Amino acid sequence: MNGVRLRLIKTNANGVAITINDVMNVEKDKCYKYYTRNVRPHIKELFPAGRDGYSIINGIVLQEGNRDHNLMFHEMLKKFVRFGSLKNTSPEFKTRLYETFLQESKTTTDFGQFFTPRKVVSAIHDMAGVDNFTSGKVICDPASGVGGFVLEQMARDLDAQWTADGKKLTPFHEWHAFELVPKTAILAKANALVYCGDLLADQPSRISRLRKKLHF
Repeated sequence: MNGVRLRLIKTNANGVAITINDVMNVEKDKCYKYYTRNVRPHIKELFPAGRDGYSIINGIVLQEGNRDHNLMFHEMLKKFVRFGSLKNTSPEFKTRLYETFLQESKTTTDFGQFFTPRKVVSAIHDMAGVDNFTSGKVICDPASGVGGFVLEQMARDLDAQWTADGKKLTPFHEWHAFELVPKTAILAKANALVYCGDLLADQPSRISRLRKKLHF
């Protein structure tokens, strides 16, 4: 629901209302079904799979035909609404949220994943002097996890990392992130969307441009 919560989308290609409030206003025992039929396909159209074959949303846990799953989904949306805007959330919390989710997953032991503490990411970033790089550098993290290293600079000063002119977005540097574990790669894409959401809030037409420039 990232795209919905960031208010990037209001209707789908068929003109069906798909804001978070619209989904919540559907009968509780049908709201997840409404989401899977109207919202989820539109998000996948906006953010199609990249070269790795993954989008920001992949796989499914809940079942639209299960009444309890619909009720559970409605409760989840209520918690999102109570939490408030993602703009007021610290970058550290956003990344920690994804990492906590993955630490509950079997992949952390199967693939030997270890998530670098945020303070260490910040310290390495400072030692590398990224703040002082001239424009046009190619910066790559070959084992990106949920994208903490490549998103650190955007977390510090998002506006300084992009030149925005209408629909056009030009990055200050070229950012690349590589991740072998599919679930982690998917969360990295979602994490990047949350970090860069302010660039899209007033200009949803920039979505395709941002998608091409963030090489996840």
